[in-house]
Amino acid sequence: MALLDDGQLARTIAGALAGVMGPLTLSRTVRGSYDPSTGTVGPGTTTTWTVKGMLEDFGVGSLQRSQAWLDGSIVREGDRKATLLAFGMATVPAPGDVLTAGGRDHTVLSVTSDPAGATFELLVR
Repeated sequence: MALLDDGQLARTIAGALAGVMGPLTLSRTVRGSYDPSTGTVGPGTTTTWTVKGMLEDFGVGSLQRSQAWLDGSIVREGDRKATLLAFGMATVPAPGDVLTAGGRDHTVLSVTSDPAGATFELLVR
């Protein structure tokens, strides 16, 4: 298990995939705080990170490997899969984040990681 725990495998995978992964933007907006004296919510803040990854359509093979997604209620037409290199990322993606690729925004619905912690797989809509 030390191979997975020390981060070396994640570094190796990141090095191998770096040439096929491109720059994407991951954004997270935190809502502003409620001010009871004015009865209003203050402005939120958005943090943006540049990450390395790729965005692809779901193929039949990937849907068959992912039994939880086969019923059609989780993956809908137009949904896509993003794979991000975890090594060197300043944050962990979370549902509700926005992934921007090719000038188009995609909302992150779910996030999983491989056992080595080398990549994150995102279901985006």
